[in-house]
Amino acid sequence: MEVVGESHTVEDKIDLILEHLANRKRVKFFSFFLKAENKLEMVVTFLALLELVKRRVIRVYQRVPFGEILVRRLEPLSVHE
Repeated sequence: MEVVGESHTVEDKIDLILEHLANRKRVKFFSFFLKAENKLEMVVTFLALLELVKRRVIRVYQRVPFGEILVRRLEPLSVHE
């Protein structure tokens, strides 16, 4: 008997995160984890978010201490900047 697990890649999660942010100004951080089926998927989602921050594609922030954590997509720099 062979057990085949789901595979979740960071790149796949990056695509899903960007799709989720496509038509929204900002999104609550926890919303990216609501549909996660297991801990591994949550970890991969978190790593994808970190990678997007590193690439300067998104910004993760809080307006007040202990407040809601928000995520927004950064606008690409224009050629003239």
